[in-house]
This record gives sequence, C-alpha cells and structure tokens, in this order.
Amino acid sequence: MRFVLTAVIVLLFTPASQAKEQRPQDGMWRVSSCTNPNLSFEAKKSTEPGSVTAVFDITPNGRVTNIRIQHPEASHGMANFVKAALRRWRYFAYLADGKEAGRTDVTLTFTYGMDGKESCTYTRVPSLTSTAAPGKH
Repeated sequence: MRFVLTAVIVLLFTPASQAKEQRPQDGMWRVSSCTNPNLSFEAKKSTEPGSVTAVFDITPNGRVTNIRIQHPEASHGMANFVKAALRRWRYFAYLADGKEAGRTDVTLTFTYGMDGKESCTYTRVPSLTSTAAPGKH
C-alpha cells in the first residue's frame, strides 16, 4: 500500500513538462489558441497548393514575437497574412529549470490548397466561381 501511495504522490507532484517529451522548437507544441491565416488574393486565384514557413520567438507569457518568413518572395502574397495570424496565437507556459521561459527560433509551416481539412496551419482555398454566362466564353 505504501508503494502505491508513493507512486501516486510522485505522479501528482511531477511537473507535466517533465512527464511529457519537450519539443520547444515545434510550433504546435503547447499551443493554447491558434488562428489560420486569411488568404491573399494571389493564393485564392492560384490552383496550385502552397506553403509558407515562419520562424518566430515565443515570450515567457506565451505571445509570438520576431516573426520571420522564409522565402517570402515565393509565398503567393501570404507572408503578411501568416504574420497577422501568428500575432494572434497564444502558447501555454514552457518551463525550463522550473521557471517560465521563452522559446526562440520556433518553426511552423502553413499550407493552403483545394484539398485538405481546415486547421490552424491549413487554409482551404475556395473554388472559384465563374461570372461568365453559361455558353459564353
């Protein structure tokens, strides 16, 4: 009985950050709220799927700062939309040595396209509707 009680006490007082694998550079690790980015006009009219990779820092209180877009010239105009979305993201505290700590150079890739399930990092491109009258091209 004493062993079971000791095991329960140890589990109760072990910080969750120690009990689970820590992945401070993973952009989806310990996210508390997220918003997927809006689509740029260029991305909406494109029929090709695309992606935008962001590198950013997270403050000890869970706010995203210092957002950098890798290869913004190839982002179909999505760089500013990804930055705006990331500014709204919040993260749970990351504990390092028992204290709340910030995280640096966290990487996250946002994707968009015609297929796929909407999520924090995937934006579905709506089908383009034709404004031309039927039979007149």
